[in-house]
Amino acid sequence: MAGAAISKTEIVSNLTPTLSGLVDNIWSSLITALLAVYLYKIYQNQKVSQDELFDQSFKKLSPRLIKFIEEYCVEKMADKNLVLAICIVENIQRPSWLRKVEGIKSIIFRRGSYGIMQVQSDKLLNDEQSVKKAIDDFFAYNPHLDILSIKHLTEKYNNDPRYVDLIEHAYHYLHPILG
Repeated sequence: MAGAAISKTEIVSNLTPTLSGLVDNIWSSLITALLAVYLYKIYQNQKVSQDELFDQSFKKLSPRLIKFIEEYCVEKMADKNLVLAICIVENIQRPSWLRKVEGIKSIIFRRGSYGIMQVQSDKLLNDEQSVKKAIDDFFAYNPHLDILSIKHLTEKYNNDPRYVDLIEHAYHYLHPILG
């Protein structure tokens, strides 16, 4: 009888997630639900072109952040259009309100992807800190890029083909605006 109770306890404990695993699952579910609601609201009863989404996202970037990107790209000889294209796409995928929710997660689990550039860090990063880290780690000393260089750098940053394609489109969207 005691052996059966012990084996049942072992089975239950093996099937029960750790606290860390449970929090990760809850967090992932929350992010997925919030993203689904956000995307539903974006696409509800309207057809929005990719350029319109890029335009809306670009307009939501603060002038302070855009100025920081421009200045830091000059300092680090990085292509500002590529950095801004990534900001635009990431801002669509993870708007500022969702990045604030990620800040709450960082209280429990420090390691994560943070800021508008969604860079990996052991501590919470704001948007400017994430831009600085992304430029330093991926984009510095690449001031003028051709299409193959854009693709190569973007793949190093995030190798998902859909993401690379979105960044390329956002880059071309920006080119007439920023030159």
